[in-house]
Parts: sequence; structure tokens; C-alpha cells
Amino acid sequence: QNYTLSVRAVDKVSARSAAWTTSNGIVIDMVTVPSLLAPDDASFTSDTTPTFNWSNATSGGTYEIWIANNSAFTVLANASNVTNALSFTPAALPAGKYYWRVRVWDSAGNPGSWSAVRTLTVDATAPTASISVPTGGSNLSGTIVINATASDATAGIAAVEFYAGGCGSNFIGNATAEPFQFSWVTTSAGDGNKTLCVTAIDKAGNSVNSATVAITVDNTPPSSVVITQVSGNRSSGNYVFIKGTTVVSVTASDAASIQKVDFYIDGGLNLSDASSPYDFTWDTTKIGDGSHVLKAIAYDNANNSRESAMFNVIVDNGAPISIVIASPQNNTFVTGTVTITVAVSDSQSIQKVDFFNG
Repeated sequence: QNYTLSVRAVDKVSARSAAWTTSNGIVIDMVTVPSLLAPDDASFTSDTTPTFNWSNATSGGTYEIWIANNSAFTVLANASNVTNALSFTPAALPAGKYYWRVRVWDSAGNPGSWSAVRTLTVDATAPTASISVPTGGSNLSGTIVINATASDATAGIAAVEFYAGGCGSNFIGNATAEPFQFSWVTTSAGDGNKTLCVTAIDKAGNSVNSATVAITVDNTPPSSVVITQVSGNRSSGNYVFIKGTTVVSVTASDAASIQKVDFYIDGGLNLSDASSPYDFTWDTTKIGDGSHVLKAIAYDNANNSRESAMFNVIVDNGAPISIVIASPQNNTFVTGTVTITVAVSDSQSIQKVDFFNG
């Protein structure tokens, strides 16, 4: 803005000078501070030659931009003058965090005040990513936790995406903070082979896919498990009578494979067998005589399980308590057909009584 300045002298008794003295003109520049427009403050970019933009300043002439490696602007990565332009694109910037500000010089060569300071992190390097759990070849059921590791040295990790059909296919969830893990309800995926993969994305938009992990989802329990036989037994009604050492045989089947069969006696785990045929040797002398309940539980490789029907047995390792010929009495003389009556007692039951002559 141009101004004309006039002055005149006045003495102490108010005698005025004859005329005003006028200057040839004074120019006063009212320089405003530029506003930074882009990139946003505290932002990240994978572009090593980002464009910096700012607003027009009143009485602007030449703009000066400083791009520094520290907030004190003592280590400059770039210091440039821009004439009659509101943007600047530097030469390629190495990865790192940068501070930038702009000021304007007026036409009289006076610098204005610096703008506010913004930061920008440049990162053109992809992060790293891998799946730590589960491992390849696992058989899974129910809800499982997929654990991923991801890191980025410059910008940091923004998100990790989880996929069940290889990276980019069958998205199942994501994690935005460590630990990078996701709880996957496998019952919604259907049984069968799946390919797990994670994609890690850093805050600058760089991304990487992990190696894939092949797993099998199996939420179907074994199709059958049956106690087929107890060796050395005698059946009576709904019970099987056994003594000594016996072998309990179990059959189990699954659409995939059986991991193991557990053998229970009266609700307590007794033995476990991981290979077919599933036979359990049981020393009945180590358990009290009387009624006992056997049960088998089969597990497939995904830990789905099925229980057998209960199998009732009576253990009897004791001889009959007593046997007495009740009639005819001792030293009795008999003729013809004689009925011999025997009184027998046992803690469990009597199978038979054999009669001998002599």
C-alpha cells in the first residue's frame, strides 16, 4: 500500500510554519503468513518425491520452504526458494521423518514469519509379515486364534489382514494393534482344506503378503466308537462277568482319521491308545469286585470327540464264600433216586455247581 507523509513544525507559542513538507511516498508491505495445505500434519507417504502445498500470502513474492530432519531445523534436507508458486516437489527423500515450514519474502526483500510446522514420514519399504500360529498341517476345530507377526522400521504397522483362501481371498478379519491376532470361528468356514495368509500394511500404504499356511478345518466328530468285546467274560442278562486280566476291544472311525481312544472305568481315565486296534489290557484284580461301568471316547485329529455307549461289567475275583450239601445229610443211607440239594453263597453270583461221585 502506498502512502504520502506530510509534516509541519509548531513552536511553543503555537506559531505555525508557513507550509507542509511532503514526502515523495512511503510503501508499507502487509505480509501474511502462508497456511500449509498438504500433506496433512503427521502423515505418512510411500512417495519419495512428495509435493508440498501452501496457501497464497498477501503481498507474496518469493516463497521459501525448509524441509528438515529435526524440529529445530538445524539439519536441513532441503531449503529452496519458490517464485510465484504455491507448491514444491523436492528431489527424492530418503526414508525418515521430516519437518517442514514455509515463509514469504515481500517485494522489498523483507522475510515474513514462518508458518506452522508440519511433519511427514517418508517410507517406500514394504513391512514384513508371517503367521506363527497355527503351523502348517494342523487340524483345527471350533474357535482358534491365528497369531501373526508384522513389523515396519520406519512408518510402523497400520493393520494386518487375515485370509482363509490365500492372501486376497476369503477375508476373515483384521488387527490394528499388537498382538496381531484374530479369533476365527471355524464352524462358519465349513470342513475342508484352507490356506491361511496375512497381509501387513504399514502407515505409508506399503504392504506385503506372508507365506501361506495350509490347514484342515474339521468340526465333525468321529462317526462311531463302540466297545465290541471284553475277553474272558461270561454274560448274564445286561451284565458281563469278568475276572483276572482281560482285554477290552474298541472300534472307532472318522471321515479323516482317529487321533486316540481313551478308556474309562467308572468315569475315570484309565488308559489311552493312539493306534488301531484299540485294545486295552485291564487287570481287574486292582479294582474291587462288583459292578463297574466302562466307556470309550474317540478323538479325531481336530480334537472332535464321540463317546461310546456304557458297557456294564461285574468283576468277581473271589471264590464262592461257601458251599454246603444240605441234603441228604452226611452218613445218611439212601436208595433209589435221590435229590441232592446244595446251599451256595458268593459275593456276586453263582454260575454253576458241579456234582462229583467219589
